[in-house]
Amino acid sequence: MRTFRLLFVSILTILGLAVGAVAPGIAAAQSEGKTKCKAVSAIAAGQGVVEPDGTIRTNAAVTKDPLLKGSLEGQFAVTGDPSPNIPFAGDITFTTKKGTLVTQVTGSLTATGEFETSGQVSAGTGKFAGATGKLVIVGEQDQTGAFSETIRGKICLRK
Repeated sequence: MRTFRLLFVSILTILGLAVGAVAPGIAAAQSEGKTKCKAVSAIAAGQGVVEPDGTIRTNAAVTKDPLLKGSLEGQFAVTGDPSPNIPFAGDITFTTKKGTLVTQVTGSLTATGEFETSGQVSAGTGKFAGATGKLVIVGEQDQTGAFSETIRGKICLRK
Protein backbone atom coordinates (compact mmCIF):
# COMPACT_ATOMS: atom_id res chain seq x y z
CA MET A 1 0.00 0.00 0.00
CA ARG A 2 2.86 2.34 0.87
CA THR A 3 4.53 1.61 -2.52
CA PHE A 4 1.29 2.47 -4.33
CA ARG A 5 0.95 5.79 -2.42
CA LEU A 6 4.60 6.68 -3.17
CA LEU A 7 4.09 5.87 -6.85
CA PHE A 8 0.87 7.94 -6.92
CA VAL A 9 2.60 10.96 -5.30
CA SER A 10 5.52 10.63 -7.73
CA ILE A 11 3.16 10.62 -10.74
CA LEU A 12 1.31 13.68 -9.42
CA THR A 13 4.62 15.48 -8.86
CA ILE A 14 5.79 14.72 -12.39
CA LEU A 15 2.44 15.81 -13.84
CA GLY A 16 2.56 19.01 -11.79
CA LEU A 17 6.03 19.84 -13.12
CA ALA A 18 4.95 19.10 -16.69
CA VAL A 19 1.85 21.30 -16.41
CA GLY A 20 3.91 24.06 -14.80
CA ALA A 21 6.38 23.97 -17.68
CA VAL A 22 3.73 23.90 -20.43
CA ALA A 23 1.14 26.28 -18.96
CA PRO A 24 3.08 29.51 -19.64
CA GLY A 25 3.35 28.54 -23.32
CA ILE A 26 -0.37 27.81 -23.48
CA ALA A 27 -1.20 31.17 -21.87
CA ALA A 28 1.09 33.00 -24.30
CA ALA A 29 -0.50 31.26 -27.28
CA GLN A 30 -3.98 32.11 -26.04
CA SER A 31 -3.11 35.78 -25.53
CA GLU A 32 -1.61 35.91 -29.05
CA GLY A 33 -4.92 34.64 -30.45
CA LYS A 34 -7.06 37.33 -28.83
CA THR A 35 -8.60 39.78 -31.27
CA LYS A 36 -10.92 42.74 -31.20
CA CYS A 37 -13.18 43.24 -34.21
CA LYS A 38 -14.15 46.69 -35.43
CA ALA A 39 -16.79 47.68 -37.96
CA VAL A 40 -15.44 50.00 -40.64
CA SER A 41 -17.28 52.42 -42.89
CA ALA A 42 -15.09 54.61 -45.10
CA ILE A 43 -15.31 56.62 -48.29
CA ALA A 44 -12.63 56.74 -50.98
CA ALA A 45 -12.20 58.86 -54.09
CA GLY A 46 -9.48 58.42 -56.67
CA GLN A 47 -8.35 57.51 -60.15
CA GLY A 48 -8.00 54.24 -62.03
CA VAL A 49 -5.87 53.53 -65.10
CA VAL A 50 -5.37 50.55 -67.38
CA GLU A 51 -1.70 49.76 -67.98
CA PRO A 52 -0.46 48.60 -71.43
CA ASP A 53 -0.28 45.00 -70.13
CA GLY A 54 -3.99 45.15 -69.14
CA THR A 55 -3.37 45.53 -65.39
CA ILE A 56 -5.84 47.90 -63.76
CA ARG A 57 -4.31 50.19 -61.10
CA THR A 58 -6.15 52.48 -58.73
CA ASN A 59 -5.10 55.12 -56.20
CA ALA A 60 -7.45 56.88 -53.80
CA ALA A 61 -7.69 58.93 -50.63
CA VAL A 62 -9.61 57.17 -47.85
CA THR A 63 -11.67 59.22 -45.38
CA LYS A 64 -14.49 58.98 -42.82
CA ASP A 65 -13.13 56.02 -40.85
CA PRO A 66 -10.31 56.49 -38.33
CA LEU A 67 -8.98 52.95 -38.78
CA LEU A 68 -8.66 53.13 -42.59
CA LYS A 69 -8.03 56.86 -43.04
CA GLY A 70 -5.11 57.33 -45.43
CA SER A 71 -4.76 56.03 -48.96
CA LEU A 72 -5.31 52.89 -50.98
CA GLU A 73 -3.70 51.32 -54.01
CA GLY A 74 -5.32 48.59 -56.03
CA GLN A 75 -3.96 46.25 -58.67
CA PHE A 76 -6.42 44.09 -60.60
CA ALA A 77 -6.64 41.73 -63.56
CA VAL A 78 -9.68 40.87 -65.66
CA THR A 79 -10.55 37.27 -64.83
CA GLY A 80 -13.11 36.22 -67.41
CA ASP A 81 -15.44 37.08 -70.25
CA PRO A 82 -16.32 40.81 -70.04
CA SER A 83 -19.93 40.32 -71.11
CA PRO A 84 -22.16 41.73 -69.72
CA ASN A 85 -19.97 42.76 -66.73
CA ILE A 86 -16.19 42.81 -66.43
CA PRO A 87 -15.02 40.36 -63.72
CA PHE A 88 -11.78 41.21 -61.93
CA ALA A 89 -9.61 40.12 -59.03
CA GLY A 90 -6.61 41.55 -57.23
CA ASP A 91 -5.23 43.20 -54.13
CA ILE A 92 -6.10 46.46 -52.42
CA THR A 93 -3.47 47.87 -50.05
CA PHE A 94 -4.63 50.42 -47.50
CA THR A 95 -1.85 52.62 -46.09
CA THR A 96 -2.45 54.49 -42.83
CA LYS A 97 -0.27 56.08 -40.16
CA LYS A 98 -0.70 52.84 -38.19
CA GLY A 99 0.42 50.39 -40.89
CA THR A 100 -0.74 48.69 -44.07
CA LEU A 101 -3.66 46.35 -44.64
CA VAL A 102 -3.99 44.13 -47.72
CA THR A 103 -7.28 42.69 -48.92
CA GLN A 104 -7.59 40.15 -51.74
CA VAL A 105 -10.78 40.92 -53.67
CA THR A 106 -12.95 39.74 -56.52
CA GLY A 107 -15.66 41.79 -58.17
CA SER A 108 -17.23 43.12 -61.33
CA LEU A 109 -17.63 46.39 -63.22
CA THR A 110 -20.76 47.16 -65.26
CA ALA A 111 -20.87 48.95 -68.62
CA THR A 112 -22.27 52.01 -66.80
CA GLY A 113 -19.29 52.16 -64.43
CA GLU A 114 -20.84 50.70 -61.28
CA PHE A 115 -18.66 48.20 -59.44
CA GLU A 116 -18.81 45.95 -56.42
CA THR A 117 -16.00 43.92 -54.93
CA SER A 118 -15.39 42.04 -51.70
CA GLY A 119 -12.66 40.03 -50.11
CA GLN A 120 -10.76 38.85 -47.10
CA VAL A 121 -7.95 40.62 -45.29
CA SER A 122 -4.82 38.74 -46.34
CA ALA A 123 -1.88 40.62 -44.76
CA GLY A 124 -0.92 43.61 -42.68
CA THR A 125 1.89 45.50 -40.99
CA GLY A 126 2.06 47.64 -37.87
CA LYS A 127 -1.30 47.75 -36.10
CA PHE A 128 -2.70 45.51 -38.85
CA ALA A 129 -0.16 42.67 -38.38
CA GLY A 130 -2.14 39.44 -38.00
CA ALA A 131 -5.44 41.16 -38.86
CA THR A 132 -8.38 39.23 -40.29
CA GLY A 133 -11.72 40.33 -41.63
CA LYS A 134 -13.78 41.05 -44.72
CA LEU A 135 -14.44 44.22 -46.70
CA VAL A 136 -17.15 45.05 -49.25
CA ILE A 137 -16.52 47.94 -51.63
CA VAL A 138 -19.25 49.49 -53.79
CA GLY A 139 -18.72 52.42 -56.10
CA GLU A 140 -18.95 54.13 -59.42
CA GLN A 141 -16.33 55.05 -62.02
CA ASP A 142 -16.70 57.57 -64.85
CA GLN A 143 -15.25 57.34 -68.37
CA THR A 144 -12.05 59.15 -67.32
CA GLY A 145 -11.29 56.55 -64.62
CA ALA A 146 -12.25 58.80 -61.68
CA PHE A 147 -14.16 56.86 -59.04
CA SER A 148 -15.78 57.12 -55.64
CA GLU A 149 -16.62 54.22 -53.37
CA THR A 150 -17.85 53.17 -49.96
CA ILE A 151 -15.86 50.63 -47.96
CA ARG A 152 -17.69 48.64 -45.30
CA GLY A 153 -16.88 45.55 -43.33
CA LYS A 154 -15.18 44.21 -40.26
CA ILE A 155 -11.50 44.14 -39.36
CA CYS A 156 -10.30 42.05 -36.43
CA LEU A 157 -7.04 43.20 -34.84
CA ARG A 158 -4.79 41.44 -32.34
CA LYS A 159 -4.98 42.88 -28.86
